[in-house]
Amino acid sequence: MYTLNFLLDHSRDNQHTTQTLSSRGNDKSPAFEDTSAFSQGAASVWTAANCCCTTSDAEIDALRLVRPRRRRYCGGALAGSVPFVHPAIAISLLSRRSKQRDSLFLRQPVAHSCHNLLPQYSQSPKMSTDAIPTTQTAGWIQDPGPDCVLQIRNDVAVKQASAGEVLVKLEYSGICHSDCHNLAWPGKYTEVPGHEGVGTVVSLGANVSSELMGKRVGIKWLWNACQTCSSCKQGKENHCAKQKNTGRNVWGTLQQYVVADAQFVTMIPDGVKSEIAAPLLCAGLSLAGGVSKLEPEVKPGDFVAIVGAGGGLGHIGVQIASIKGYKVIAIDSGAEKEKLAKEMGAVAFVDFAKQDVVQAVRELTDGEGAHGVICVAGSEKAYIQAPDLCRNSGVFVCVGLPPDTFMFPMSPIHIANKGLTIRGSSTGSAKQMDELLQMAVEGKITPKVEVYDFADSPKILQELKRYEVTGRKVVRAP
Repeated sequence: MYTLNFLLDHSRDNQHTTQTLSSRGNDKSPAFEDTSAFSQGAASVWTAANCCCTTSDAEIDALRLVRPRRRRYCGGALAGSVPFVHPAIAISLLSRRSKQRDSLFLRQPVAHSCHNLLPQYSQSPKMSTDAIPTTQTAGWIQDPGPDCVLQIRNDVAVKQASAGEVLVKLEYSGICHSDCHNLAWPGKYTEVPGHEGVGTVVSLGANVSSELMGKRVGIKWLWNACQTCSSCKQGKENHCAKQKNTGRNVWGTLQQYVVADAQFVTMIPDGVKSEIAAPLLCAGLSLAGGVSKLEPEVKPGDFVAIVGAGGGLGHIGVQIASIKGYKVIAIDSGAEKEKLAKEMGAVAFVDFAKQDVVQAVRELTDGEGAHGVICVAGSEKAYIQAPDLCRNSGVFVCVGLPPDTFMFPMSPIHIANKGLTIRGSSTGSAKQMDELLQMAVEGKITPKVEVYDFADSPKILQELKRYEVTGRKVVRAP
């Protein structure tokens, strides 16, 4: 057991005052936010004795780096200011356990302004100085079902961040075709849809790093994961069987304020606009995961057919697959989607409304079919036809979501004879999210985005149900 006591030296009368410090501070005292902000002008000599918390040798070594200054004693004319700490003190010198327990205080001046030496975690909830309302505007689904519509309500409660959570004031939210399932599948989803939100952290729950306050973050489909199962331990939290999902288990991003798990928010880099980042959190990540499932069988230079290539997910998939060196055959309908797909990097376009898709793909691939096929469309017909686009030993990746009553009608004999590999992908990993945002910073990935008012959300959802949307639609938070 180490104890700490700090000897305070008054330079004018040469008197010494000893102040015993507790491992717990006054509840009214603000937690110190950043060790780098310690004031150069503060005066004190610090020596060890009497602190009621167990401290590691590494922590004691870190504390010895505090530089003495022989001026006013702590709490006199400098009450409320903070002592200088040598920049060599790094959080890495302090144990993980000590960062998570109540902070070790350097001092408790007369003015009762305590500052944490260990600034990593908020011990109690913190909020922005801007007032957070108790009610907000949100998109609301009262009774999910085939005939349900999204309502815009102005009386929805603003939830508060609990321990390990943050409250985010949203700027933009993308609207995804999978949000349509909120309308059609009763009992499976929560009242507020949306899982592509970007905004600013305005409130911290307990035990959350204070560094998150004020940061611009993204909220994805994966709200959190158990972090203990075999998938999580392999870095595949997106396959966690116990995961919670934004807009499914917890309220989604079609609202002004959303609560998120602090460990699963995505930091948005400065080089990416919020309205661009929003669709990357779902559409982009879904196709980053989907395209990765072609590996290792499909190689650069091979043909990859993307069914639904002109939609919100598909056009980003064309970009990602092209960057990886695949020759992309885009399958969709209409001149507008053909133009978009080719701008994104497709080498050919097949219009399913005008052409025999299977025959057209075989003609483009020396009569064999594509090496890989990604079905982004959610239509039953697309899934029935897609495996026939593959050549022998091809890879078929399922990404689009048809109605849950649809069963994939494919004979095991057909799969065995062709040697097909079939994989599923709902979203990508945290690593793929970081890689995707970096590509956006570099200008390699640029989703086509149209921005609308929040009040247009119900209309956009209906357009998505009818497959009338080209690119991606994003709404501004109210």
